[in-house]
Amino acid sequence: GNLMDATLARFPDYAPLLTLKARLLIANNFRRAAEDYLVRSLKQRAGDRETLLLLGRLRVDLGLEGAAIEPLEEYARLSAGGTYESQALLARAYDGSGAREAAFLAWRRAFDLGTPVVADLLAAAGTSIDRDVREAHPEARELCRTWLMRAIDSDPNCTSAHFQLGVLSEDSGAYDAAIDHYRTAVATDPSCLVALTNLAILYSGRGDIARTQEMVDMALPLERDEARRKALLKLL
Repeated sequence: GNLMDATLARFPDYAPLLTLKARLLIANNFRRAAEDYLVRSLKQRAGDRETLLLLGRLRVDLGLEGAAIEPLEEYARLSAGGTYESQALLARAYDGSGAREAAFLAWRRAFDLGTPVVADLLAAAGTSIDRDVREAHPEARELCRTWLMRAIDSDPNCTSAHFQLGVLSEDSGAYDAAIDHYRTAVATDPSCLVALTNLAILYSGRGDIARTQEMVDMALPLERDEARRKALLKLL
């Protein structure tokens, strides 16, 4: 509060106090203001791991993924590879910057360092389905499946994991498995329009008129795009 501000006025370059001020600002949701204090702190105490991680986390939270990469990479360099949290943050920073392969590799490092949560497993799976990632890393497809299954083990009603497994199965030609996963996605969330649409397409391709009609009937009230509504009706 006032005492801290008065002390900072006397010692404006005291790094620990600058970092502490940033923490207080973050706690009070003044995150953009906090970033400046962290940058100032690192100018005085370059390489401080606590501040590097805090700055990286803050920038990811602010949607400044590109700017988060440098402090998080420096943290990893100074920490013999970092921690689960730092690698997960780095993965999100890479992914948000369009560096999908780097994100995929960071997720792998993170999962070697700790037990992943469902949100991280889903994010990692999202990077592993990237075409360039799969070309560079043939193991990416199986890792994607493993991560999604781990997500379902943690949360059996995870609609996104079931849907992504459906896409993965359909992409590999396992259409029965794809249908099972899409139907589970719909069972966990009846408003999952993409799963309903994919089911309608698969059933139509099989000539299963009754199930195609069922999926189209469920999808139409949810679909607002006129072109996609017409495409659904053409399946009948």
